[in-house]
Amino acid sequence: MMEMFESSARVSYLNAAVALLGDAVGSLSHPKRSTSLHNLANALYLEESIGFYQEALEFFPGSHPNQSTSLSNLAFALSTRFEQTGQLTDLEESIGFHQEALRLVPGSHSNRSASLNNFAIALAKRFEQTGQLTDLEESIGFCREALDLRPGSHPDRSNLLNNLASALSTRFKQTGQLTDLEESIGLNQEALELAPGSHHNRSLLKRFKQTGQLTDLEESIGFCQAALELRPGSHSDRSHSLSGLGNTGQLIDLEESIGFHREALNLRPESHPDRSNSLNNLAAALSTRFEQTSQLTDLEESIGLNQEALELTPGSHSNRSDSLNNLASALSTRFEQTGQLTDLEESIGLNQEALELTPGSHPGRSGSLNNLAMTLSKRFQQTSQLTDLEESIGFCQEALELTPGSHHNRSVLLSNLAMALSKRFQQTGQLTDLEESIGLNQEALELTPGSHHKQSVLLNNLAMALSERFQQTRQLTDLEESIDFCQAALELTPGSHSNRSDLLNSLASALSTRFEQTGQLTDLEESIGLNQEALELTPGSHHNRSVSLNSLATALSKRFKQTNQLSDLEESIGFHREALDLISESHSNRSDSLSGLGNTGQLTDLEESIRFHREALDLRPESHSNRSDSLSGLGDQTGQLTDLEESIDLNQEALELRPGSHPNQSGSLSGLGNTGRLTDLEESIVFYREALDLIPGSHLHRSTSLISLATALSIRFRQTGQYTDLKESIGFHREALRLVPGSHPNRPDSLHNFATGQLTDLEESIARNREALELRTGSQPERSNSLDNLATALSIRFEQTKSIRFHREVLKLRPGSHPRRSGSLNNLAIDLLKSFRQTGQLTDINESMICFRDASAHETSSVITQFRHSCNWARNAASSCHSSAMEAYQSSIDILPRLASLDLHPRQRQEALSRACGLASDACSYAITDGKFDKAVEFLCAGRTLRTPLDELQSVAPHLALELQSISKALEASSVYDDFQPIHDGLQHTTRTLEQEATRRRILNKDWNDTLERVRQLNGFDGFLLPKSLSKLQKASSNGPVVLLNAANSGCDALVVTQEGVKHILLQDLTIKMTQCLDTLQALLQPIRTNPRLKAVRVQMAGHTSNDLFGMVLEVLWLIVACPVIDALGLKVKREDKVIPTRVWWCPTGPFTLLPIHAAGVYEGDNAECLSDYAISSYIPTLDTLLASPPPKVREPKMLAVIQPEVPGDRRLDLQFTLKELDMIEQYVPWLTKLGTKEEPTSVGRVLSLLPDTSFVHFACHGSQDPVNPLESALLLGDGDLKISMLMQNPIQNASLAFLSACETAMGDEKVPDEAIHLAATMLFAGFRGVVGTMWAMHDEDGPAVVDVFYNHIFKTSYKSCPDSTKAAEALHLAVKKLRTEKKVSFQRWIPFIHLGL
Repeated sequence: MMEMFESSARVSYLNAAVALLGDAVGSLSHPKRSTSLHNLANALYLEESIGFYQEALEFFPGSHPNQSTSLSNLAFALSTRFEQTGQLTDLEESIGFHQEALRLVPGSHSNRSASLNNFAIALAKRFEQTGQLTDLEESIGFCREALDLRPGSHPDRSNLLNNLASALSTRFKQTGQLTDLEESIGLNQEALELAPGSHHNRSLLKRFKQTGQLTDLEESIGFCQAALELRPGSHSDRSHSLSGLGNTGQLIDLEESIGFHREALNLRPESHPDRSNSLNNLAAALSTRFEQTSQLTDLEESIGLNQEALELTPGSHSNRSDSLNNLASALSTRFEQTGQLTDLEESIGLNQEALELTPGSHPGRSGSLNNLAMTLSKRFQQTSQLTDLEESIGFCQEALELTPGSHHNRSVLLSNLAMALSKRFQQTGQLTDLEESIGLNQEALELTPGSHHKQSVLLNNLAMALSERFQQTRQLTDLEESIDFCQAALELTPGSHSNRSDLLNSLASALSTRFEQTGQLTDLEESIGLNQEALELTPGSHHNRSVSLNSLATALSKRFKQTNQLSDLEESIGFHREALDLISESHSNRSDSLSGLGNTGQLTDLEESIRFHREALDLRPESHSNRSDSLSGLGDQTGQLTDLEESIDLNQEALELRPGSHPNQSGSLSGLGNTGRLTDLEESIVFYREALDLIPGSHLHRSTSLISLATALSIRFRQTGQYTDLKESIGFHREALRLVPGSHPNRPDSLHNFATGQLTDLEESIARNREALELRTGSQPERSNSLDNLATALSIRFEQTKSIRFHREVLKLRPGSHPRRSGSLNNLAIDLLKSFRQTGQLTDINESMICFRDASAHETSSVITQFRHSCNWARNAASSCHSSAMEAYQSSIDILPRLASLDLHPRQRQEALSRACGLASDACSYAITDGKFDKAVEFLCAGRTLRTPLDELQSVAPHLALELQSISKALEASSVYDDFQPIHDGLQHTTRTLEQEATRRRILNKDWNDTLERVRQLNGFDGFLLPKSLSKLQKASSNGPVVLLNAANSGCDALVVTQEGVKHILLQDLTIKMTQCLDTLQALLQPIRTNPRLKAVRVQMAGHTSNDLFGMVLEVLWLIVACPVIDALGLKVKREDKVIPTRVWWCPTGPFTLLPIHAAGVYEGDNAECLSDYAISSYIPTLDTLLASPPPKVREPKMLAVIQPEVPGDRRLDLQFTLKELDMIEQYVPWLTKLGTKEEPTSVGRVLSLLPDTSFVHFACHGSQDPVNPLESALLLGDGDLKISMLMQNPIQNASLAFLSACETAMGDEKVPDEAIHLAATMLFAGFRGVVGTMWAMHDEDGPAVVDVFYNHIFKTSYKSCPDSTKAAEALHLAVKKLRTEKKVSFQRWIPFIHLGL
């Protein structure tokens, strides 16, 4: 029955044999019972079998001839149980029994060869568990001795040959010695000759994997097929043959391989000891098919099979580490497909468990180390936790150390370590990592013969590393070598190969990079072709399709920038969108696709592009390796559309994530330079210089960096006139031009930039512009720019005829809605005006004014652009005495409210409005000359706004305010900073077609107008964003006359606004005398500014004391300014000394803002009289200040007093009299919050937190006016500066009165007098109705004296109720009068105190 079972493998025969043997054991007498026990044990299941073998062994004493056989049988059974359970004790016990059995068979014994072989097999198994090489060496030795005992004709020789071959093959895996593999193949060949169907195929398959010789693979498959034919469907070993044939893995038809593995699995039921192997084999084959077809069902089935295999290998099982690694690999693959991080985390856990099962000397340890390293590297890609990458590199290095130089897996480990080091380089920028990576890739390639199946992968890896180094060093040899390696890899990969699409994309990327370097369009065309072929190889469900789509999209976007073929752009966006649709929201690559789509910059709505960038940023946490790229991309977009400040913040965060050695730091610096220009041109230039220093001479983006720095220097030259800037700018432009040869796609741009900056040599500028024009054909949108530049250069050379002709051609290329049409109209207007001045042709000046008018009203231009063109129109019309001058001024003034409504940072608003410096004054002066005094007042008031009109709307209809704000942002997106176009480095560059831009702006303009109409339907908002009429402005004079002092180039005037109307007063002979007064004041105040709030400084000038000089200035102001106004108002009437004088508000402009009008008078002699004898003076920056609603009546008012008596670090600057000021305030104010005492020190944060609920605030501290940057002016507190920019952020709802007892809190700005942003004006802006400030440094001792009288007058009638803050001007009048008349202090000490507001 047993013979029948062994020949047919039918289980029924085996069951019958077991039954018969059981009967035999029960009936036989004792002497033969041991034999029956052996027979029954051979047939029974494992546990019973071991029991019977142990019982049989007891029948044989130590000298019995059958004891060795009995020991061997028991050893075999224990070894089998070890294979099932993984219990190493069974294997150890098995080896012990084999060793004892061998001892019982001496050298000449017939069974010694079998015992040697058995012992060798057991030792080989233990080696596989422990990795102790001594076991393997001993096993090989016993195999050789056993083989020597079996001559060539012996029937067991073929098995012994195979066993020795297997041991040698195992040693080859461990040491990589090819001689072991060659000997193994020889032994297998000899065994095959003695017994067909041996294991020769396994060694051939191993040699194929080592050498890549396809003949070995084909021969291996042939042997497997022959063995299968010898084992029919019911054969017990058929499943082994099926698995062997399936494991070749290189069948022409993968489906056949999977079929073999399925058949093998069906032949191994759940209880079969080899079922886990079949499960793993089928899982591996399905995983391979998934790589080919991307059918997720294959991957899911593979994971299920691996999980079942793992369940069949418990914790101590010998094959558990393999099962763990297989399942980990499948889960890692599914993570790459779905992006589910849980799969990756589970994969890492499984790899860690597998590593724990392979101790230091285990033969599988290097594989486990490598597997864990790869999954940790993947997790680093997701979380950017550098610890994962460092650990990955460490595991790769340990795996490599365990793998000697000749080992067949060494090339793979070298390549993996190289990739990990390359990733670390991308994170840290350490070039040593990249150099080591290249070296490792080269070593891996040297270890792999040319015909090896892994050769293409290794070539590609080395190519990518060389390309990475090229990006840093710009050594073209690296790029050329990279392309050669990519091409070689592709040639080794046939059309149907699973890796071909990756190799196509790699070569495409390298060619695209070479195109950027050399400008050869053929490289870009070939790159696109390769990307298209790669896309064809990745059908709709392929897991790499999104990568191919994004690569092709990027290449098409590059070609669009060269050819302006809109089809390329549309196709690029379509591919990016398709790629995004293929990637789930949790997928690891989604952020890359979002960034790619956002960077096209061609979306109908740039808001959508920003949304993509924001989503990408959300997917990249703070530690993510690509977060800096997302920040830069979003910063680039927001800098175009929404908020320049946000753009700067994003670029700064990106810079912080890119340390000094980071390969992309120069890009971040350039990005900051691009965004920083409006806030600080100096800082921009610093960033550009630092970026340029990081880019070597041959770097791909050096020309771009040079142009950026050159452009910034050119702008600074135009602002400062420093010739060194212009000279340096031209030098940088020349260098940039040298870096782009004649065929380079960027050469027209370089020529354009060079010609624009080259104003010192008109001939060269014209020549460069002509060359740029020739390189830009008639259909190219940038042609109009070249024409514009050439026309401008010719105009400078006074070739007006040619210049006008070119400007007209430009206008033809820029139709009505073209975003740059307004600039062309302005340029043509200027040249026509020049022509008129040369020829006197009236048609030229009339057409010029028409062009100016059209430029200022162009619908797709930004508000700032419209304003600039309108100002040009007004000033040129006025200087030419053209009839359109009043219309032009009105146009400019009408734009100002819209300009003020822009959602700009306070600093940006100040710089934007500074462009209007003098406009309102010139408009006012022109209207006065025309006799239109009402219009003069309207012009002057409209040009002096500080508060954005949206503030008032925000409190009534916040949704409409937000809507207008959003539209305003979008309208200013691409042209709010027309003076300076950012130069991008190509990494985050975005483009937009002119047609799309024009359409977008038309839509936004319609939305703006529609929303504006809805706002004007609100109660009280009918004049929203319109200049106020005189009828509204007159209401400001309800409490007293308002005197507007206008200083223009044509002369000085006073406009007195009362309830009756407007009275004009010509201030004759003031211009020269005003200049003298200002010069004198500057000389007097200069020493005071270096000695704030300490003591008076005596100044001697031409024999006069400082008091004499002050007196002279005040006398001039009285005789020429104040006295004529007082006379016109009829205020010189007899009155009692106790009667409070009339209130008069002064609204100075230009140089008047720097003069102490309130102190005007003659203070010496019999005819002494002064302004304060007839009026109480207050200042206002604009009439809007007096139109504000009266201070709110608060039932429980709050007052905040902030003093800073001690100055940290310099006791000489201590202000001890501030403590006395606080004592004075406490006498009159019962509800006082104090900061600056020992119990409650001052801090900027504390003050800002208390201000919103404060009605009255008093500061007694140092103050500082920053003449260069007024927004940096500040009150100096204990822990820092309380700056104007901080105070302007949020209005204070209950604000009533602020007293700034500090230095320079109301000092005007000489550079921008019309936009006097000082601390006192800021308090008005923040909501305070009245403010007391100082025009220059005050004396510390005077503070308490003024405060005592001031608060006594304010609070004397309202000790417990809310005082009337409108009495503040009167209170200050009395306090200063006492200081002047009773204390007899100098002019310098009492003049600084002024009142502003109601």
